Amino acid sequence: MKSARFFSIIFILVLSCNKSSKITDNDIVLVKIGDKTITVNEFIRRSEYTVRPFYCAGNSYAHKKIVLNSLIAEKLMALEAGNDNDLFQSKNYQLQMRGRKEQAMRLVQFYREVYDQVKIDTTSIKKYLPYVKNSYEIAYFNINDPAKAGQIEYQLYEQRQDFRQVYSQYTELDTIPHRTVEWSIAEDESMIDRFFTKELHAGDILGPISTDPEEHIFIKILKVTKQPMMTQSDMAERLTTVKTYFTEKKAAALYDQKIYAIMKGKSIEFVPETLKNVAQLLGEMYFITDTQREKLSNREMFQQEIQEKNYEQNRNDLRSMAKEQLFTENGNIWTVGDFLDEIIAHPLVFREKKFPPKQFGKQLQYAIIDMVRDIYLNKEAYKSGYDKHPGVIHDVAMWQDHYGYLFNKAHYLKAVISDSSIKSSPLQLVEQFLNPYIDSLQIKYNDQIEINLQAFEKINLTQIHMAVFQEKMPYTQVVPEFPVITSNFRLDYGIKMNEKQ
Repeated sequence: MKSARFFSIIFILVLSCNKSSKITDNDIVLVKIGDKTITVNEFIRRSEYTVRPFYCAGNSYAHKKIVLNSLIAEKLMALEAGNDNDLFQSKNYQLQMRGRKEQAMRLVQFYREVYDQVKIDTTSIKKYLPYVKNSYEIAYFNINDPAKAGQIEYQLYEQRQDFRQVYSQYTELDTIPHRTVEWSIAEDESMIDRFFTKELHAGDILGPISTDPEEHIFIKILKVTKQPMMTQSDMAERLTTVKTYFTEKKAAALYDQKIYAIMKGKSIEFVPETLKNVAQLLGEMYFITDTQREKLSNREMFQQEIQEKNYEQNRNDLRSMAKEQLFTENGNIWTVGDFLDEIIAHPLVFREKKFPPKQFGKQLQYAIIDMVRDIYLNKEAYKSGYDKHPGVIHDVAMWQDHYGYLFNKAHYLKAVISDSSIKSSPLQLVEQFLNPYIDSLQIKYNDQIEINLQAFEKINLTQIHMAVFQEKMPYTQVVPEFPVITSNFRLDYGIKMNEKQ
């Protein structure tokens, strides 16, 4: 059996955990419908972290009211769906909801126990402020041999040999790589220190820069684009940018230490032949985008027909191996069936965005190791009571209501559109079928709907169209897709919050 000691593996947590993915616990309630709520934060995120349909994509008051009506309608349709429908009783749905809850718990764990504890001395980062908005066009190459790196350093600095010629000499290639260096969380601290602490000019040579014990980068600056500080507000913005970078880097290091302490001494042993067979079947399914993979998962959850015949055959072949042992984790036996259940709750996250098919088996092992790491983090999060955190409860309820709405919408449209050959645009479906249905639900639940108009009036929406995702997470969507359900802008129902008789 192959064995992997946890403490010898670098556990990668991409803290694309930024403020967009932070789970809050002190949000203002905008709408109450029985025991369901819409908070101000949810309203803004559902409006601006997904692409809204054209009929409410602006920032006018009418469009803002359509957004509110749409989110309220989603809750009403979820109420109609109830909790005992076929979807909510399905195993896949329950596993997904557990997975979403546990991901939210880990985010709370990270922010509360690590990120919010980080303190950055602002005096130590002021040296970066004049340069943080600069950008640099560079030519570069990597050398993995320390001895050769020393030779190159001598040739470039002492002998002043041409950068391109030195590159060709050691790589036997003609085309040298180019890229742009800008201030980014993705940049290594060693790169940040070299580029953003002093004046640099076109023609300057930098290196060797060690971003890894075995990787040495040599750089020639081709072009410098400068943005000097102009105003006090610009200086404050730069200070926030730099402080955020070092806070996230320090938090990532501290979280790695926490993970190391939790995982130290634990191990995984894979069954080579089973791992090989699973990797072969999963490989074809995973060489698609995260978004495609998430859509496939949702499609399965709704028990709709899967058209991809190869994919379905792979699923059947994997199910036939359900009782075979795949690996042991700290003495606990995991079968292929256990693994298939867990990756519904915790879709696999690969450390590398792109890799050749022949490396899939290795990358699969890393993904399984990271999945098991998260299981141990979940145990700690449950011990800390984060499953009862108000933000976690609300986040899970948001997703549950969204799925309840989708389930109800699908069944309703199937019932009212008798001819399956009718092809309608989304707007036609809304205006012809859904608007009247939502009007009836507003009347039905009128006395239960409370709206905080004072908070609503203060909300300003942007006209920026974007979809926000969090990288290196099992569930990449920050919020559900916008509910295309009503084009009605009238707020002629419900009760003003705090005025309920």
